[in-house]
This record gives sequence, structure tokens and C-alpha cells, in this order.
Amino acid sequence: MTDMFKCYLKALVPFRIRRLLFKTMIVSNSYREEIELAESVLLMRNEGTALDSEYWAAMLRKYAHILDKGLQRCDCEAGHSNGFYSLAREAMNHIAGTDLVNEPSVLWARNKVLEYEAFQVSKCVDDKPIPFVPTNCTYEQLHDAMVTRRSVRIFTNHAVPRSEIEKIVSVVNWAPASCNRQTVRVYIADNPELVSICLGVNNGATCTSDNIPCFISFCADVRPYDMPHEMTLPVLDTALGIQNCCLAAHALGIGMTLLNWTHHTEEQAKLLRKTLGIPSYFRIVANAVLGYPAQGAPLPVRKSDNLTYTFV
Repeated sequence: MTDMFKCYLKALVPFRIRRLLFKTMIVSNSYREEIELAESVLLMRNEGTALDSEYWAAMLRKYAHILDKGLQRCDCEAGHSNGFYSLAREAMNHIAGTDLVNEPSVLWARNKVLEYEAFQVSKCVDDKPIPFVPTNCTYEQLHDAMVTRRSVRIFTNHAVPRSEIEKIVSVVNWAPASCNRQTVRVYIADNPELVSICLGVNNGATCTSDNIPCFISFCADVRPYDMPHEMTLPVLDTALGIQNCCLAAHALGIGMTLLNWTHHTEEQAKLLRKTLGIPSYFRIVANAVLGYPAQGAPLPVRKSDNLTYTFV
């Protein structure tokens, strides 16, 4: 063994140990966060604490969705789903404030409850099939948007107008959501000082240009989920909405690139929450940067179709 190789090992081992300790700390922190979040949700729901009108609106959407599925059945019969009906009525009684009482999704849910009540009396539903609404977007157009979207990391100095940002994030709730809960909340920073702070606590914000016009944090209100068996659903619901936003941004000529948040520390999470005002019962699922591309990004070749799907 040469002296040079011995020196190399001496330098390498401490580095590998440091990396192992760092990864262990990150994994431990992630699991602790998940467990603490699940426990806090159970505690809040059992004690009724921190269950505001926004929570009850999500639960109303959930129960109304279940009633709606029953009403759509061909063999729909009165008397079914009474338990969910009672839960929906309870949720309705807890919603206060003009903004939420008259919010479109809440009004839809209330109407579904009324429709369920009417069915218990009349025992009949409109037997006319609901027409299927096709899209004006062709497969080729949608496919083009999907395959030309890139994770752009170099942006121009042009600020993204809030009207355009609103267009992008407004499509987040049009993705499928478990039981129609619609728990996603998007926190947006377009102030350069705040953007800088947010980027500083996000380990995934690497290889980007100095000028980042906008920082976005995609979060999910975890209170309406039944823990622990629904622990993964907030991530799934949010991720589906994020994909909508990515494609909407691309359609507007704006680049939206997701940032890895899985390597964050407890201190970084606290600072990001403080900076953006994210409550403790919201799970930070993913973050992103937004801006007008100064250049493109190379094509990352996707794996072959025969490795992607299997007919059985």
C-alpha cells in the first residue's frame, strides 16, 4: 500500500463517516416528523382543537363526495349512507364565516346534502345520464406539453406577474383528490428578500441562477386525513396538483422547477414555516421556483415503454 493511498484513505474515511451521520440524521428527522405529524392530527381530532372552519369544509367535501357517489349508482336506494349524511350535517354546522359559507365547493357540498335528503323522500333520482364532457385539447397537444416541459434553472430578470402566478396555482385543485377533500394550500413568495431566505433553507435549490423571481411551497392540510393509515394521501393529493401547475406554467411560457425538500433539517423547516406563515398542521410536500426561462434544459431521455408498463 503506497503512502499516497494511505493518505487518501485517511482523508476519505472521515468524509464517508460524516456523510453517513448526515444521512442518518436526515432519515431520523424525516421519520420523526411523520410520526409527530400523525400524532398531532390524532390529538387535534380527538380533542377538537385547531379544527377550524377550513377543516370542517374539507370534511364536508369528503362526506358530500361519498353521498354523491351513492346518488350516482344505478341501484341507488334510500336509507343508505345515513352515517355519512350525519357527518356531513355536523360538518355543515361547524362552518362559519361568509368566505367559507359561500365558497363554491362548500355550496356544492351543501347542495349534495340537500339532494340526498330529497332522495330519501322521493326515492327517485334523475335517470338521465350525465353527459360526458370531452376536452378541446387533443392527445397530440397534451403530449407535446408533457414532453417539451423542462426543469429550467436559469431565469431572466423579468418578474412573473401575479396574474400569471394565479393562473398557474389555480389549477392545483382540478387534479384528482382523495374523497374530494382539496387540502392543498400554496404559499408564494415573489419578494426578492423572502425568495432568498426560502432558497437558503432548501437544500434542493442548487444549480439555479442568482435571480429567482418566485418561490412556491406546496403544502397539504393533514387534519382531514385519518392517521396513520392515510399518512401518504396528503403527498399523493398534492403531487397530482403540482403536475397540473407544471403543465399550466409551461403553457404560459413560464418555467417551474421542483426542488428536493426531503433533505431538510428541523431548523430549515422551522425557518421556512416562519417565513411563509405555514401552520404546523400543514405538511410541506414540495417546493418550486418559477420564472421566465433564460435558456432551455437538455432532454432527459425517458426509459423505454417495455420497462414502463405490463399487460397481464
